[in-house]
Amino acid sequence: MDYSDRVNAKKGGGGVADTQETNVHTKRRLKELLTSEVLDLENDPTWNKIGRPSYKITKVRDPTSLQMGVLINVKYPSITTKEPLFLIMSYYELSASNQTQSAEYFQSFKNEEDEDGGLDPKQWQYVVFSAQPYENIAIAIPVDKEIDRPAESDEMTKSYWWFWDEDTKEFFLQLLFK
Repeated sequence: MDYSDRVNAKKGGGGVADTQETNVHTKRRLKELLTSEVLDLENDPTWNKIGRPSYKITKVRDPTSLQMGVLINVKYPSITTKEPLFLIMSYYELSASNQTQSAEYFQSFKNEEDEDGGLDPKQWQYVVFSAQPYENIAIAIPVDKEIDRPAESDEMTKSYWWFWDEDTKEFFLQLLFK
């Protein structure tokens, strides 16, 4: 039998899947994902992140109270959710894999004369930004810098505010320290 006229077909290799077989496979895969109790998106080939968003961190100071702080600007040009989310977390609130990444990151700052093993990741708090389909990013702030934020988590003040610009797809977060 001559197989040379078939596209990418070799003897015993099966033929090229047509669209109907592809659709059946996709529907079956989605059904398996939805019926399973644990969604393993890390190993799912149909789900992918498009990389890290670009960000810029600027030191700021309030002219009236002279409080120091940071203004964080994150750009999400291809965001699929309505608005990005952010959360301020301690080292202990991070997942085990993120704790490992944090420790490896701070280990890179170790000097040759340091005997204690570099910076301690437990002495930092993290501002984590999340928006689909981007990877999460975290910005480390020292624990001794206490953030001046209100008691309610969704409340904004002059020293703690955020803004999502839908036109330019930029997210701004300003944190002032006590």
